Amino acid sequence: HRCVLNPQDVHIGKKVRRRAKGFHLTVDKAWSAVVSNIQQLTWTSTKGDCWLYDQLTDAYQAVASVGEKWRRGGAIAFHSVELWHSASGELVAGEIGYTCGSVYSSCTGFAMKEKHPGAGSVQLAALGRWLARLGFELWDLGMELDYKLELGGQMVPRSEWARRIRDLRSHVAGPLLSPGLPSDASAQVLLGEEVSGRGSDRPPESGVPIGGGGPDAPVAAVQQALAVPA
Repeated sequence: HRCVLNPQDVHIGKKVRRRAKGFHLTVDKAWSAVVSNIQQLTWTSTKGDCWLYDQLTDAYQAVASVGEKWRRGGAIAFHSVELWHSASGELVAGEIGYTCGSVYSSCTGFAMKEKHPGAGSVQLAALGRWLARLGFELWDLGMELDYKLELGGQMVPRSEWARRIRDLRSHVAGPLLSPGLPSDASAQVLLGEEVSGRGSDRPPESGVPIGGGGPDAPVAAVQQALAVPA
């Protein structure tokens, strides 16, 4: 089973909206810093137990050098997503993910939850709004975790996940670029847009991946590209 979400249906709670003030979102502005923070702050069972090792991040970045034929015309690409404290310029949350057509998949991420409580929730909510604005139709969140369900994610069987990937991998969305204007990047502005549904006030916890990634994340990317039969 996979946890998936239409970005248009992201649930945003009042607490997350309040916490969004003073932060802004970027894409592909600090890959190395995001990776470093994930490796230091996100683990599975003990500190330092992070599956996102250097060889994997090198492989992710190398996807950009693969011919467009093998990236479905360039539709498959890995990205870093960053949430910044605007006043200090500090990177407070972020994640690594990839696109395939109009699908965005989260791999894993981090949040400075002690210094900036709720930063992880703000980052996810702001990213969801930005994905929706760019026309992405499916957000693949991976394994089931409470905060993903509270964000609006729904669990679907592998056959349904594969069907949606096949349907959407050739749809045009994005590209997933960084917001060009300060007003577009403002988390408060992004989260202030009208949205239906109940919100999620629970931030992701350190010690678990934000996405369904793990060592299978590159496999999932290949599955999306090749549309492995259900």
